[in-house]
Amino acid sequence: MRTTCCLLVLLLPAVGMGWAGEASFSARPTVTKAGGKWKIGFAVAAPTDVEVAVLAADGRVVRHLAAGVLGGKCPPPEPLRASLVQQLVWEGKDDLRRPASRGSIATTIRTWW
Repeated sequence: MRTTCCLLVLLLPAVGMGWAGEASFSARPTVTKAGGKWKIGFAVAAPTDVEVAVLAADGRVVRHLAAGVLGGKCPPPEPLRASLVQQLVWEGKDDLRRPASRGSIATTIRTWW
């Protein structure tokens, strides 16, 4: 069975935190396969709240990878870094640490902001 997964990078404007401007990417998300893992990279143009998740083709969340404020006064929780530039690794498992699919995974990128 072939399962298609999508990467979701959600940018939430941090208006309530006193930051002006619209949430946007300075480097759009990329996904590359490295061995049995997937490397996910992106950069935001200004401080903002982000969520990174892997979605199944039907839109349900397969794996929650990270969420937090980038560029804020306090560093975001791991695996996010205290930077507007991010690199994450997804090992191909769901939130229960089971393999996310049998067979190959076709990865596309969907973003909301």
